[in-house]
Amino acid sequence: MLLLHVMKLTRAASVRGRAGFTLVELIITLVLVSFVAGAIVKLLLRQQRFYNSTTELIQTRQQIRQAAAMLPSDLRGISSIASTQPGSSRPSRGPSSGARR
Repeated sequence: MLLLHVMKLTRAASVRGRAGFTLVELIITLVLVSFVAGAIVKLLLRQQRFYNSTTELIQTRQQIRQAAAMLPSDLRGISSIASTQPGSSRPSRGPSSGARR
């Protein structure tokens, strides 16, 4: 009976003395953390691609707006230059549009 009591005490002391994680637990934790990190990196890459495409779209739309804002004034400038040519009240149509003989 004394021997059983001593074995129980020894086993309890050895279990209490082994604080920490086993190698299997550490490997499982490492694999799980790797999966989570991979998912986060994938999400960040997807967000970066979305951001870049959105930025390109915004820049393209801004350039179109600028061109649309400049076009009317350019067209007015072209028509006013053509109508102010000497000897004609209409825009010139080339070398054959002079006075007829």
